[in-house]
Amino acid sequence: MILLDTSFLIDFDLNAAEKSSEIMAKLLSSGQAVNALDVLIAGIAIANGAEKVATRDGDFTEISKVAELEVQVY
Repeated sequence: MILLDTSFLIDFDLNAAEKSSEIMAKLLSSGQAVNALDVLIAGIAIANGAEKVATRDGDFTEISKVAELEVQVY
């Protein structure tokens, strides 16, 4: 099985941009430095109805503190 056969792409649209900017504003106001690409990924996920992400990236733990996104670290 090839991983790409079961994957799909989600567009970065205006709603995702708005969610991402809200997340980044909250992070910056709390003094947290987080990779901008991780914020964009979180914004896309939230804009498309995701409630949870599984990752090894610690930035998502910080993002979950200011966004409605549950993080499961593996």
